[in-house]
Order: sequence, then structure tokens, then C-alpha cells
Amino acid sequence: MDYISDLMGLKTGLLILINAGVVVRVIACAIQASGNFDDRPTYLKRAKNALIFAAIANSLIAVKDLITTYF
Repeated sequence: MDYISDLMGLKTGLLILINAGVVVRVIACAIQASGNFDDRPTYLKRAKNALIFAAIANSLIAVKDLITTYF
């Protein structure tokens, strides 16, 4: 049972790292977009893609959890 609790801790740590990385990326893109008006659409698109990545990553982990608890 210790192995399963280790995996749950790893999953929690992975979720925290993914979400923290996305927050940092969005903040960095917002700062760069506010300072550079010529490349503003590029940085906003990068921030949007980071948010999409976070949504997909969290959804995949939730689906994996549903599948493993079902079987």
C-alpha cells in the first residue's frame, strides 16, 4: 500500500507543478505583452495555449483517475 500512496503523492506533485508552471507562463507572457506592443498578439496566443495545455493536462489526469478507480 505504500507504493500506491507514493503514486498519489507523485500525482499531486505533478498537478501542482503543471498548474504553477502555467501560472508563471501566463504571467510572463502578460508582462512581455504589456512591454512589447508589436508582438502583443504572439504573447497573448502563447498565454492562451498555456491555459489550453493546463485544461487538457488536468482533464487527462482526471480521466486516468476515473479509469483506475473504476477498474
